[in-house]
Amino acid sequence: MEKFNKTVVTNVGRQQLASIAGGQGKLTYTKAALFTQNVNDLSQDEILNLTSLSGNQLETNIQVIKVNTNNITVSASFNNSTLSQDINFDSIGWYASTTVDSDEKLFAITPSFTAQTLVAGSNSKSTASFDINLNIGLSQSVDVVIQPQEAGFIDQSKLQAALSELKSSGLINNGDEAVDKEDLAKRFTTSILYINGENTLNVPSGFSNHGQLLSIGSNDTAHDAVHILYDTQNNKEYIQTFDSAANKWSKWTTSTDIFYTKDEINKKFDSINDIVGPQLDTTKAEINKSIINTNQKIDNLANIDIKAIKDKLSKLDGDIDYEGINADLITDTGVYYVNPKGAQHYASDSSSVLVVQSTNNGKNVVQWQIDGGFHVRYKSDGAWTDWAQFTTYDQFDYLNSAISGLEDKVQGNKTDIESKLENAKQALQKAIALKPDSSNTYTKGEVDNLVNPKVIDAPTDINKFTTNGTYKMRNPNNTNTPPWIHDHRGQLINYNYDGNAKTQIWLPVGTGATGGDLAYRYWEGSNAPDWIRLSTYQELQTVQRDLQSKIDIRRPIYYGNNGEDILSFNSPQIRIYTNATNIKNLPPMNRSNYFYVEYFISAWGQVVLHDQDSYLWINSKNGDYWTGWRKVVVSNDLGNLNGDNTYNNPNFNNLTTSGNYYISNPTTANNAPTTNWGNLIVAKGQLQRIQQIYFEDGTNNSMFIRMYYNNSHTAWSPWHRVLADYDFNNLQNQINGKASNQAVTNAQNTANNANANANNRLSKIGTDNMAPTAFINWISNIANGNRGNLGGIGWYGATDWVKIYGAQTGPDNLDLVFELGDDNSNSIVYRWNGAEKARITSSGQFTGTIDWNHVNGRPGNIANTGQISDLQNQINQIRSTMPVVQKFSDINQAKNWSNAGGSQLRIALIN
Repeated sequence: MEKFNKTVVTNVGRQQLASIAGGQGKLTYTKAALFTQNVNDLSQDEILNLTSLSGNQLETNIQVIKVNTNNITVSASFNNSTLSQDINFDSIGWYASTTVDSDEKLFAITPSFTAQTLVAGSNSKSTASFDINLNIGLSQSVDVVIQPQEAGFIDQSKLQAALSELKSSGLINNGDEAVDKEDLAKRFTTSILYINGENTLNVPSGFSNHGQLLSIGSNDTAHDAVHILYDTQNNKEYIQTFDSAANKWSKWTTSTDIFYTKDEINKKFDSINDIVGPQLDTTKAEINKSIINTNQKIDNLANIDIKAIKDKLSKLDGDIDYEGINADLITDTGVYYVNPKGAQHYASDSSSVLVVQSTNNGKNVVQWQIDGGFHVRYKSDGAWTDWAQFTTYDQFDYLNSAISGLEDKVQGNKTDIESKLENAKQALQKAIALKPDSSNTYTKGEVDNLVNPKVIDAPTDINKFTTNGTYKMRNPNNTNTPPWIHDHRGQLINYNYDGNAKTQIWLPVGTGATGGDLAYRYWEGSNAPDWIRLSTYQELQTVQRDLQSKIDIRRPIYYGNNGEDILSFNSPQIRIYTNATNIKNLPPMNRSNYFYVEYFISAWGQVVLHDQDSYLWINSKNGDYWTGWRKVVVSNDLGNLNGDNTYNNPNFNNLTTSGNYYISNPTTANNAPTTNWGNLIVAKGQLQRIQQIYFEDGTNNSMFIRMYYNNSHTAWSPWHRVLADYDFNNLQNQINGKASNQAVTNAQNTANNANANANNRLSKIGTDNMAPTAFINWISNIANGNRGNLGGIGWYGATDWVKIYGAQTGPDNLDLVFELGDDNSNSIVYRWNGAEKARITSSGQFTGTIDWNHVNGRPGNIANTGQISDLQNQINQIRSTMPVVQKFSDINQAKNWSNAGGSQLRIALIN
């Protein structure tokens, strides 16, 4: 994205701030929008006076980023998930309303230095986005209302945009492709697996067999591993982990719609440490005391305030509703239904349940806010921690249900409690000085047991302990706790849905209790499964950095330069070309300025080019040999073969992909053979020849044909119309119309006379003899140039033939030619009285006898057969005594070879 200019608060926005100054009202930031109006040419006063902007292209909600005493930071996130076409914008408008005037008004304007473009999305999914923040200074009396998503959360659209950006850059979606029946449970390498419909094994239930698997491991089972599987058809994500100690994979789990930032996770763990840390420094007795002391010590039942106890029970029962109350003021132990209505210090501004636990005379307070999510914070010595949030929504449900179980327990005992309190009140009215009777009153311990988690000191098998409630498991000899936590003490939350379906959440304490130790599990029946460890954001960040570093090392990314030869690079890498020119060795793609190339290559391998039309081109190298570019078939190509593509007035020179095309409005200016609509067939062969055949629709239904040659001259041939039967009929009619009956009769008579004259001169059949002095002459009067064949005689069998003719091959050269055909079976034979004496075969070989005494220019000395035999024997004798020579680089190999020669003389040369 380009840079933005300074944001200007309009006069209307300043009036809004002034109208709520001094606490007179509240300000709500409502939305942000992209506009085409360019305000850079306006003066400062003209911008301040604007109340609206023209050309609204896209709107989005405003999110809170940070709230301080004197300023607030809000953010707007724009993505292309709803865009069907690209949009252009020059400015951003920020809108707000107040309780003084509820109308939504243009509060501020952020101009862009230059016009910017947000490209269209794909299949209603976000593939591009950008965020922009707005910092607004406030006076201390201004009350600001924000109605965004939770601060800093990364929602599903942003996640999809980030994934799409990685795909478009080529970092993912080009890893290994799965094979049929590939077992995902056997993948322990750090890699990306592309699943494109293959029947893969050990996948989550409901997986569409289309997606990407991110595998993070050490290529062995001695280390833990992680699988992150993204289902591209169902738009779902799954995670499973490999426990090297147990040598097994966990069950697949589905990721939630919201992922949390590093700061939030850190705050969450810091708040847990704030709770657990001080308690770890105390003794067990002191820890127990800090938990159970929720009220002052009851020394005398006569001093019990019955109304106060009823109020407390009402709080425990959840009968109290609060609206617009500062959360810092709700510190009494109880369950409350709150509607913040803009009040401060809540985790969320929505109506929700607030659970409060107060200990140490109100000095230590824990608050849980439940609103579809699960938030927690802690107060110690007057200071509140920041709100923290659990990592998955499943935990929220479990904890929420556990708290509901506690509420149900309190509710179930409400009647009994009130009845006993009433009895105690009546007894006090009769004899307030008498010692309390435990039969009609509750002790401090009994009240505390209704509020605080139940303490279990005995060693317990956690697999078999599934009773509803929250428990402090304080025995270090507990069994079946999360195996990666060495201290077997901790806080257990049980939710037993119906006796069959059960959920457990484990919060650790003691040695090694860190943020990464949170665990949960769910099962049905009697066999408890393994615990599932919840990974922290920091761990995922570390894995992501490690994976990115490995990807960067294996295939670094470069920007290509003009004039480069894309087949000259011999190392794994990715090269991105933007507005490139004069690039060498490109495939025959339509547009060659914007593309990127992936190199899986050294001395051999493959080069993959991604062009601007979403096509893939592959070229393979083996040594110095390239196979040539091949285009990967896509759905559009199949559409071409099926004749699904229709063009209005295309340039026929650009239709080079094999297929069938319907042309609705052709013009000869675009290289069409005719202006009549019709069907075009394109046949392409190895990038060397392209044939186009066009069938026009019209009175004649003509067919046209032409060829593209990719050799010394790369050009299209002219269009040629194929002759049809009506063309021949028209020609015959023209002949008939031009020739009169008398002309036809005269031509026929001339032909008959010529035939008779020839018959009288040459024998047609039989054994007629020519005159003894008859001679046949073929005369060429052309002295210059090649005349070609002059006359001749031919004999033709079933397949073979023999010709004798004169051949004038130059201005002053005439040869007599004996020509044989059609194979090598026939020859020119010389016979005497029927007996064969010599033969010249069709390959030029001579089989007769040569009388050298009658051959002129023969060699002076010609060896006879005996002399040749003697020379051969001498040569063989010399060969048998010649030594054999061979080179060696190792002296021992040379010795072994020389000794193995026997009687043969061998000479070994040492390099």
